[in-house]
Amino acid sequence: MNTVITPNKRLARAIEQQRANGQNLPRTSGDILPYSAWLNRTYFKACREKHIPAKTLLNASQSLWLWQSIIRKHYKGLANINALAQQAQAAWKLAQDWQLSLDDARLNDTLDSLQWTHWAKTFKAKLDENHWIDEACLASELLKCTPQSPKIEAQGLFDLSPRDQALWEQHNIQHCKTEKIPTENRTQKAFKTSEDELQAAASFAYHFHQSTPKKTLAIIIPDLKQRRAEIEQCFRYTFNQTLEDNHRLDFTISYGQSLSALAIIETAFLLLDLGEYTQASTLSALLRSPFIAGAKEEASLRAKLDQALREQTFDIHLPSFLNAHQNDCPIWCEQFKQWTAWPDKRLAPEDWIRHITQRLTQLGFCRDTPLSSLNYQAMTHFHEKLEALQALALFKPKLSAYQAINWLKQSCQQTLFQAESHWQANIHILGLLEAADQSFDTVWHMGLSEAHWPPEQHAASLLPRRLQRELAMPGGDPALRAEFYSRLFESTQVHCRECIATYLKEADGVALAPASCIAQWPEDQRLQTKEEQTALNLETQNDWQAPRLSDDEKPRGGTQILKRQALCPFKAFAESRLHAQSPEDFEHGLTPAMRGQIIHALLEDFWRNVQNLENLQNLSEKNLSNLINDMIDNALTPFKTKLRYYLNTEKTRLNTTLTSWLRIEKTREPFQIKALEQQQNIAIGPLTLSTRIDRVDRLSDNTLILIDYKSSANSPQSWLGPRPDEPQLPLYSLKLTQPIAAIVFAEINPKAYRFNGICTDTATLPGLSKRHHAELDELKAEWQITLAQLATDFFNGVATLDPKTQSTCQRCSLQALCRINDH
Repeated sequence: MNTVITPNKRLARAIEQQRANGQNLPRTSGDILPYSAWLNRTYFKACREKHIPAKTLLNASQSLWLWQSIIRKHYKGLANINALAQQAQAAWKLAQDWQLSLDDARLNDTLDSLQWTHWAKTFKAKLDENHWIDEACLASELLKCTPQSPKIEAQGLFDLSPRDQALWEQHNIQHCKTEKIPTENRTQKAFKTSEDELQAAASFAYHFHQSTPKKTLAIIIPDLKQRRAEIEQCFRYTFNQTLEDNHRLDFTISYGQSLSALAIIETAFLLLDLGEYTQASTLSALLRSPFIAGAKEEASLRAKLDQALREQTFDIHLPSFLNAHQNDCPIWCEQFKQWTAWPDKRLAPEDWIRHITQRLTQLGFCRDTPLSSLNYQAMTHFHEKLEALQALALFKPKLSAYQAINWLKQSCQQTLFQAESHWQANIHILGLLEAADQSFDTVWHMGLSEAHWPPEQHAASLLPRRLQRELAMPGGDPALRAEFYSRLFESTQVHCRECIATYLKEADGVALAPASCIAQWPEDQRLQTKEEQTALNLETQNDWQAPRLSDDEKPRGGTQILKRQALCPFKAFAESRLHAQSPEDFEHGLTPAMRGQIIHALLEDFWRNVQNLENLQNLSEKNLSNLINDMIDNALTPFKTKLRYYLNTEKTRLNTTLTSWLRIEKTREPFQIKALEQQQNIAIGPLTLSTRIDRVDRLSDNTLILIDYKSSANSPQSWLGPRPDEPQLPLYSLKLTQPIAAIVFAEINPKAYRFNGICTDTATLPGLSKRHHAELDELKAEWQITLAQLATDFFNGVATLDPKTQSTCQRCSLQALCRINDH
């Protein structure tokens, strides 16, 4: 019986499927397995037959742990030991593959390689001392024995290392002779952006599947690993398949995602990391998780508690929180009262497996929660990783809680998860290596611009470049890289009847040409770019008209209604009438909105005490400082929990801000406070809106200055035009019958403390000059028309999806509702 070895499980499964379907195959009646699995099997067979001495085989996680422990002894304070250990492990595999001696003089070229050589010698000594062997050394060990194995053939394996070549010669491994299919049609197409290229591929795949459901299509994406999430989202949207459809997706993606990135595994680690003091964002995620028992029954209750929780940041005392909200979410709180701290001592790995399982069970993880096929498989992998914790006993008989959980996290992060399904998809999204030597009816190859092909190969960071270049290691020689990818590209062409190649026509404003391997192919006339699709005569339907306001409908938002209507009519309709809003993001400390509230409260309190410029100027520096400090203490009282760790820093910042601003105020002409945070109901068009003005000053000639506090730079241009960004002061000015001398923003910003706005030619304010003069009566007449039109549009249900500028959408959280990116 012959054995066929492949570079990965995907090709092994594909050959098995072809054999099951009776298709033309390499002459084999034996098993088909990946190269790494064949190495493991052959090693253990050689040990059983005593051809080589038996050693304990370390898996990848155990090997990484050993590298970490060696490096940690040299860099005790290094934050990311794991990343450095992975680089060291990768360099070790290269050294084994190229049969590099650790005494090679070229390893002295750089400080990094010198340090790695020291670690590698320590690593090797540990292996020899304990009779261990890691997976990177298996092929070297097999070279020491005489093979006694059946005929072996290989398919899809390219660019063998010197050690693998020697092993293949020893075992007489031959490449399979597979049938080549003459490619009947080769075409190419250029796209403006990578997003357009991906969307075109997804659309083509969808129509291909609909029209020829029994034929196969491969979409080869060189940067599949980096863009996996984007690619999956695009194809799910195009194929209209959700996460619930995982058991029968019409497409497969060859590169899996990290096991720890799955929502169910994220929830498990949140529960394992739970402490007596826990961040509000962690509790929020646990309230929203569908994997905690009672999620369905308490869905609305937990959503309400989550919304309230977003007003808190930093650590929350878990027992106190549970007692305070027992009646809000009784099932959730009762479960989390079962929480207990981890034992404060080192335990054997098997004891930690028991404690971890016990905590997850006590806190209601996956209890009474039906699991989809994807989540069931994910949890199976998670439990396998948890059981594998026992393997650490080889190095650490006793572990702390942190060590056990951290190892489990790393193991899950390094595990690529790919859900298995009995459903046979005919659309395959592959990386370059996964597509080699596979047969498809049609192949679509992306990313073939001259600037991006061949793709970059990254050299090992801990080995000298000179050594890598001289030994022809991956990424060491550009000429060898080009040759390798040329053979790889050709291997994807000889097993399909049709090949489509696409590339970007420009990048960063620079025109790009197609790669030389497709430059002579004719343009594909079937494929359409985004611009060509837009040019089609498509039937459209306007859906911008919402119902008019009814007599009993009371929209909320005050002057914000006019601001939203000016920014985007749909935004005004969604937020002011549908009450659509996204939950606040968690922020450590004060949010920008809170900082604004505090400044407003401080200035209101200050001017209620001081009342006019004369009193301000008569305050001594000491009395002014005392007054400011007292007001800051009062203003920050509601925020002490949020500012637990830097309350004094915030006090200092506010003192500096307020003192600096009052220096500007002292330079003004005499004024008296007329109104502070005054609320008014103002009729405009068919609406009556509630508005609140920060401050109104009365000058000695009885004219008024309207002031709006801002913590960032603003421009008077935001009051002008048919869609004003800041309609509050213009609207308030329409209510006044007294003459107005100025309408200004008070910009209380450390970068520039200043007044900015418009004024009459008789008014003077620090920072305002003749270029700020305006005829306010003419402006008020214009504002009356502009604001009345906005109010009328809102009243009549005008809800056009028409953002004023691109930045309007960037600051908006309603894209999922308005779906503007689909237009």
